[in-house]
Amino acid sequence: MKTFTALLACLVCLIGTAPAGATIHTGRAEFEPPAERRTIGEVPPPCAGVGAGPSPSPCELPLQETPKAITVAYDDVAGSLTVAVEVFDPAYWGEAFPETEFALGGTCAGDELKGDFAGGEIDVDERSLVARGNPSGSVTLAGYDGSVGARASFSGPVLTFVWQDPSFAHRNWRCIEFGSSGVNPIAPYVQGENVDIQGQTIALGGWPMLTAKRGSVALIRTLTAVANAHHTIGFSSRKMRLGDVKVTNNGWAVGTPIAKNPRFQGNGVIIFRLASGRWRVDTAGSAFPRSNVPAAVLSALGL
Repeated sequence: MKTFTALLACLVCLIGTAPAGATIHTGRAEFEPPAERRTIGEVPPPCAGVGAGPSPSPCELPLQETPKAITVAYDDVAGSLTVAVEVFDPAYWGEAFPETEFALGGTCAGDELKGDFAGGEIDVDERSLVARGNPSGSVTLAGYDGSVGARASFSGPVLTFVWQDPSFAHRNWRCIEFGSSGVNPIAPYVQGENVDIQGQTIALGGWPMLTAKRGSVALIRTLTAVANAHHTIGFSSRKMRLGDVKVTNNGWAVGTPIAKNPRFQGNGVIIFRLASGRWRVDTAGSAFPRSNVPAAVLSALGL
């Protein structure tokens, strides 16, 4: 319990020391204990119909370690997501925890960020339960190739998974939903009810209303230089200027390339995103049906 309390205190500390405008969005869910709990050091007996022979009575012990509480924290400036899972019986199961899927987005049905995490696996022999492997996890982001692995650790009752990438910053992530859990290798030896977190959602708080305003002269100058450096959709500061610039309060901006010669005027816009303190081009065009820009941001920018 001390470790988990320290983790929560650390999250509060991060909120207090975050840069101006930064917010760590947190949520938490707590779960009831399993109906039956193991004794430390107990070896699970074979169940009826499983193994060498029938058992005098059915096994009613948990198949695997189950969560006592899950705390989620999203830092929208650092671009990091932390999932901390406090478990019921760390003395028995160690870091073993079944693979669990999750999805994160602007709503509880959103899946902009998808991933999974797991603790070490379990080997069962005649003498003991042996945890093997290390906690791990990975995530993928809609509209991007590749994946990001977790910095994972186990300390006392808490498994902690942290994913961080500049592409995760300034996202409208307000809710996480947990999916199916994998079957632990111990399952053939025991049966019974476990805490089921499939379908569990956790809302992340601390979100201000998303707004957009006209870009300042300094911002227009900065975005013009960024677009010119990348020649985005043919942008050239010698032949064009960046007009109709709008910027949101969560690190997104849009500008329209306006040709000095009206005969060469197009109908596209350039969308920029602030990441690691620097503006960069995120995407460009005239329509964004499969864009990785959050729908709420497109709406705020009038797209």
